[in-house]
Amino acid sequence: MYFISLGTHCVVADGIKLADKRIESYPFDWLWCPAKTTLAILEILINNSSYDACQYMTTGYRYYSYENPEYFKTVNYTTNCQMNPTTGLGITHDVINDDYRVKLTRRLERLLERIKSGYKIVFIYADATNKNFNYHLDNINYGVDATEYLTKIYELLYPLNNKIEILYFSWKEHMHVSDKIKYIEHTQDVVNDTNGNCIRQKIQKYILNNY
Repeated sequence: MYFISLGTHCVVADGIKLADKRIESYPFDWLWCPAKTTLAILEILINNSSYDACQYMTTGYRYYSYENPEYFKTVNYTTNCQMNPTTGLGITHDVINDDYRVKLTRRLERLLERIKSGYKIVFIYADATNKNFNYHLDNINYGVDATEYLTKIYELLYPLNNKIEILYFSWKEHMHVSDKIKYIEHTQDVVNDTNGNCIRQKIQKYILNNY
């Protein structure tokens, strides 16, 4: 069984790691990626190639300076905070260069191999820590309901692997009746937790208690 992050941010991969279920790296582990963009990347990966998916993920970005957990600002020098103002994709732990593109392509190819492997995969997506913050990233809204896009991701992947499951750690107003997504509600303690520790621990506990 594999546990794989779909976004929105790196606390999902951290939660999987805390549960001791993270055995290898995948493309959505250490970045910001709203569900709409995750879907677009997966469509390119499956219908085109890992090369095209990598190009989509590593072009059109701007450099940002990380000021605090709620604020980034654009700068005119190289940083390891690169955000695409159109897609909302943010690569915040690596500088985009040839070496990173090689690493990212390898992670994309690994993800596609796992999807096609036939093994059970639990995909996990978590809403941003505070639904009221857009993190000052060129008006990108990270607080939207991801249900529509996660449903489409399920429908995209299920024909390739009928042993997939999608967990959505979400705000209450984003929860719906669905046979494709399992919702786990964000509680009030998440609101002021700008570092994501509450979400990490919720993901860890959920995995350990249910798998």
